[in-house]
Amino acid sequence: NGDATTNTTHTYTITDDEIVAVELSTATASDAEATGGNLPVILINGTVVAASTVTITDSGTGTATSGVDFVAFGSPLVVNIPAGTYDGTTATAITIPALVIIDDALVEADETIVLNLSTPTGDLALGDANGDTATNTVHTYTITDDDIAGTPVTVPTLSWQTLLLLSLALILTSRVYLRGVK
Repeated sequence: NGDATTNTTHTYTITDDEIVAVELSTATASDAEATGGNLPVILINGTVVAASTVTITDSGTGTATSGVDFVAFGSPLVVNIPAGTYDGTTATAITIPALVIIDDALVEADETIVLNLSTPTGDLALGDANGDTATNTVHTYTITDDDIAGTPVTVPTLSWQTLLLLSLALILTSRVYLRGVK
């Protein structure tokens, strides 16, 4: 018969294999206790279609004390990542809310906080967001103590003879006024 059927409809399934990478900005950082800056941030690279979350925890292995050296935050801390486009730089980074260093004015050794990033939801996956070939999911922050100990004062030991001479010199150089005497 020669009837040829031409099929002009095709169905393709495209699997979206692009991840939206999320990581901490660096593996380590530090700053002076009084400044409390240079804190880690959350880097994201890609388009987050719907609001997602990541979890930050204080591992408890650092030497800094929560509530004494840094403001205690609920650990685990769930951080919201709004929908949007992120470029993996600090310009589009998300700060870790409630991470604040306390300047305690105590002379002490430098102290550390060890933070962990985990449990990405939605479009997010742990990965190299800034293109440096490392995925930072653990961050050690060092609080550098900048308090200065008071200067000790050494009081010399004086003999009784030296004290007597100093007392006489003080009396001789002072004016003595007597009431009622002209």
